[in-house]
Amino acid sequence: WELTGPLEASFESPHAKTFLLLQAHWKGVPMPIKDYVNDTKSVLDQAPRVVNAMVEIAAKLSLLRQTFSVMRISQLIAQARWWDDPPIMQIPYVTFEIAMKMEMLWKKRNEKCNSSLRLLDLMRIDSRDVEGLLNNAGMRNVKHRNVAGRAIKRIPDIQLASAECSIIEVNRSHIETDTDDLSLKETTVYQKVVSVVIKNDTSSNVGLPFSSSHVKSKDLLCWIVLTKGNDRLVALQSVVVGRNQTERKISLEMEAVVPTHVHLVFSSIMGLDISM
Repeated sequence: WELTGPLEASFESPHAKTFLLLQAHWKGVPMPIKDYVNDTKSVLDQAPRVVNAMVEIAAKLSLLRQTFSVMRISQLIAQARWWDDPPIMQIPYVTFEIAMKMEMLWKKRNEKCNSSLRLLDLMRIDSRDVEGLLNNAGMRNVKHRNVAGRAIKRIPDIQLASAECSIIEVNRSHIETDTDDLSLKETTVYQKVVSVVIKNDTSSNVGLPFSSSHVKSKDLLCWIVLTKGNDRLVALQSVVVGRNQTERKISLEMEAVVPTHVHLVFSSIMGLDISM
């Protein structure tokens, strides 16, 4: 196992230990002793809270690239995958070699389509075709193919249905300090509100099983990110998609900037992010 990236802290630092445990987690390196296993579980228990705070801070500072990067880290932690792993490796028993073979077979089958094989592609084709694709890619064990097939059926089918921008009138109270007597005044301001509708076509049994047994299963969390162009973050809001919610409307307020793009980013699954 080769360390990726510089280790800037001393080996006695808890930051260095966390850095090394996360790298081992992402690369699937087995822990040599039980103490390291327990330490990894502890790090992974705390990671979502820390990552969510980093997302909020980056968004508050309007750091768009860094916000998306931290969201990506959240997905990698949840699925125990490396930065450049194909998203289909989140499916149980799909190794890198099988993923590459599946990609090749998919492109051969769809010669006019130059896009890579996506999780949603697997979810939307017939289950017998999925089993044949897995088998031809090298997954010979029938039980493994059945487990992989059941995981594919649980992939969340969540889409951005619509996004509309409107102007609302808001009354705000403030204390008037220019006079001798302090008094409460009201002023009227106008705010832009973007209403985003999320459509959930998923069955109640939703979510890919995490690639690591150390990660605890939680509700499906998504981030809605509004941007202006490709370099300016306008607003951000996290939302938990309920298992039985077929549709949900989320409103995001902003002062002046009109967003041009809406992004839906999943906190725990790679390869399902949507932009419109």
